Amino acid sequence: MSLWGIISKHLAYSVEIHGISPFSPLGDSVSTYLKNLDYLEDVLETFRFWQLEKPTLIQALSTEQKAKDHIKENSWDLIYIDGSHEYEIVLADYQLCREYLKVGGILVLDDASLGSSYNPPRFAFAGHPGPSRVARDYAEKEMKFLGMIGHNNVFQKVKGNS
Repeated sequence: MSLWGIISKHLAYSVEIHGISPFSPLGDSVSTYLKNLDYLEDVLETFRFWQLEKPTLIQALSTEQKAKDHIKENSWDLIYIDGSHEYEIVLADYQLCREYLKVGGILVLDDASLGSSYNPPRFAFAGHPGPSRVARDYAEKEMKFLGMIGHNNVFQKVKGNS
């Protein structure tokens, strides 16, 4: 999230940054996370370090109603989906976010290049099955594919498939 803040600060572009996360070491079938890290404080400290405006953070799983309600409260210019790697959860996140993404808006699916033409260097990886399947089976068919940046797939919502 802080990267978008740094980019917007550098370009003198006003943005509101929102994030939804449990801010905990909750993992999934393909990922484990550090148990001794305060994830919420880590995010806030990064924003302070770069002297960025404090983001709006919702401490919840994307499957929780308060997270879904937050997405539904706005129409979004850019959504970056980087949460669970489980197919059903990624698909639900994608479908909800796509609905509330503005026409012309950008949607980034993290960890979604598995099975694509991306050939990662030895220090990187192409992604995970869940997000990659959502990219292939849904996003590529419903949105305009703009490109791949490593294991991130970037799509644009275009008029006609809103």
